[in-house]
Amino acid sequence: MSNYKHDHLLHSGQQSDDAFLPIQILFEYCLNIKDTAKYGWTPLHIAAGSLNTEEMAALIAHGANINSAIPTCGRTALHIAVCAASSKASRILGVNTDCIHLLLSNGASVNIQDREGRTAIHEACSGGRKEIVDLLLEYKADMNTLTRDGQSPLFSFLQRRPNLKDTALLNKLLGFSYPLKLTDNQGQLPPGLLFPEFQALKDFLLTLSQKLLSLQDICKITARRIYGENNKHWLKNKLPVTVWNSLYSYQEFGKYSHDNTKQESKLKNC
Repeated sequence: MSNYKHDHLLHSGQQSDDAFLPIQILFEYCLNIKDTAKYGWTPLHIAAGSLNTEEMAALIAHGANINSAIPTCGRTALHIAVCAASSKASRILGVNTDCIHLLLSNGASVNIQDREGRTAIHEACSGGRKEIVDLLLEYKADMNTLTRDGQSPLFSFLQRRPNLKDTALLNKLLGFSYPLKLTDNQGQLPPGLLFPEFQALKDFLLTLSQKLLSLQDICKITARRIYGENNKHWLKNKLPVTVWNSLYSYQEFGKYSHDNTKQESKLKNC
């Protein structure tokens, strides 16, 4: 059954203020939850957009396809949840990452690309929320996947001016990015790097992108990709302390942070 907008009952129920109860009732009447609304949004997509963990858990328990993509844009529930949780409002309100963790722990594919080639880690890097980036890296999100325009997740991070002030997260992202690609297919740099205040950072990253990494650094990045953040504590019990500290230390790129802090201090004094 559907209304004049071609939205089925389950979708309509989700848009009400007290959505969870009618959804449970509809489940009892065996509504096909794989059914889609007019534009291909499934109930799980809608629940992910509102970051409703209870709804999502119920939908998954009743067989919702976690990796179903919206036909028009190719985005999955993971794309949508990451985007919603990374928004400015969610950051201000301190929205938790339970929905994202629920999807990942139930088999959401972390590296699915939408029609534009964007993955969940592109969305997370654009939003700049460390806890979301960390969670995706735990599930082996690929920091080197490129969009159709040739933009890496790091490019997405560097697009937004506020992100560039988070040098700790930048250092971590650099530790997963090899080869380091700063420009898109048109040879354009991320807009955030074009602000005068980040000239030192731009110069540093351009130099770094042209520098050949040592075999040791390449091995470190490869190990991080293979094991992800999720297994680093397991590795700690397997490797010598000095090796583990070297592997999961993101200080290789810390020189910029130190130098930039001194430069900012001088500017303030002026």
